[in-house]
Amino acid sequence: MGENFPEKLRGTSRSRSRETAVHETAKFYPVVEGSEVVGLRIRRVNPKGLYRRIGLIDGDIIRSVNGQPITDPSDVETLNEILKSREPIELEIKRRNRIIRKTMQNY
Repeated sequence: MGENFPEKLRGTSRSRSRETAVHETAKFYPVVEGSEVVGLRIRRVNPKGLYRRIGLIDGDIIRSVNGQPITDPSDVETLNEILKSREPIELEIKRRNRIIRKTMQNY
């Protein structure tokens, strides 16, 4: 029955892929210290989104994922791939001038 409706009119909450849902839960911006990008600041964290479920809050700076530096907005894909696979993940974040290391699984 829904096959005849244009994509925009179809139900969205159940038909969206996990990948789309991950991208819609936050925005990322480079953080520069001196002349180097040292991480990505997360903004507009959806309170019901995946990034919030793994403990990130608005203003956190993601510095590394599984030991790999996060210095470019395209590096968010690394994080998203791990989140989609539900593999254990280790994050290093900076929150309110403190470095926090988090290891998560079963999120």
